[in-house]
Amino acid sequence: VFVANHTFMIDFIVLEQMTAFAVIMQKHPGWVGLLQSTILESVGCIWFNRSEAKDREILAR
Repeated sequence: VFVANHTFMIDFIVLEQMTAFAVIMQKHPGWVGLLQSTILESVGCIWFNRSEAKDREILAR
């Protein structure tokens, strides 16, 4: 198990070329959200919204 913080979303694309992994990521609005839904969708991220109590509860498990 590896746990890491990232500096930019492109990090996930680079890491995916090296090894298989899963990402839990906050869903963002605006242009960042557009990048998430178009580019990072192929990585298989698990998305959550911090403002949604249900999302926070699921991730806490």
